[in-house]
Amino acid sequence: MLSISEFAVGDVAEAAVGSLILPRSERQRPGLVGMVDDTPFFVFLSHEHNYGACKKSVRLRNPGIIVPNVQIEVDERSIGEYDPWQTRAGAFVIDDGKAGVLAGDPQTPGLARFVVNVVDVAKSEFTAAFSRWQIVVGSAQDRRVLLTIDTTASA
Repeated sequence: MLSISEFAVGDVAEAAVGSLILPRSERQRPGLVGMVDDTPFFVFLSHEHNYGACKKSVRLRNPGIIVPNVQIEVDERSIGEYDPWQTRAGAFVIDDGKAGVLAGDPQTPGLARFVVNVVDVAKSEFTAAFSRWQIVVGSAQDRRVLLTIDTTASA
């Protein structure tokens, strides 16, 4: 459950970078607001949508619960090397000082792939991709998992 002070009800256009959007209905999908270069993007957190993403300025009709300032946790046992063409869309990727979701363009599956960054991390010459990760709010005893992503083949 969420405290009233932890969310707002609105649309993607109203959500800040680092916000999770939880859907109002079965037809809608959850998503995360991040950045590609200097442009805000919204990535659908759904394998049915190939983890597609689009510029936040595109007028999406995806209203729901906006949870700002969410945190990302990765399953350290699901780590692999990041390869832009071999890593599954939806994986949480760390590359070149950025960390975010590997998005696939829903119009051209497997062709237009890019990372929607949600947090800066220390730069390293190494990369990583996590096939299992989750979005949480709170900490310690108040920590709650809002969404779990699993991009493994059997998921």
